[in-house]
Amino acid sequence: MGKVKSYGFLSEMEFNKALSDCDVMLLPHGFDGMWSKIEYETIFPTRTIPLLYSGKPILLHSPEWAGLTIFFEKHQCGFVVSQADESLISQTIYNIFNDQSRYASIVKNAFKTAKMYDIKNVCDSLKIKLQGSIL
Repeated sequence: MGKVKSYGFLSEMEFNKALSDCDVMLLPHGFDGMWSKIEYETIFPTRTIPLLYSGKPILLHSPEWAGLTIFFEKHQCGFVVSQADESLISQTIYNIFNDQSRYASIVKNAFKTAKMYDIKNVCDSLKIKLQGSIL
């Protein structure tokens, strides 16, 4: 297996540059900790969208009951490990690099999913909803 590089908090410009240096995007969600269960169920990290646009596979480590996990599984936009199990993480990393068909499909779906958050698509959707609510 290759190297793992961990970054601290990066500015947006540093973050975008670092994306090109990575082979896999790790999106660790957390299973428990100092936040309430509702926080873990509903959190959607702001840097998820650039990860989806990165052209690289995302490895999401997140509980099966979290909204982020459900979102990733629905859109098939990342490799998901929903248990706190190091061997499953290692196996998934192995699978990322050894199943080229799934790799390509996941990256394609990630890009398609990210487009849902494109400003034009969001504005168009809002206009349609607002027009439907005006008498």
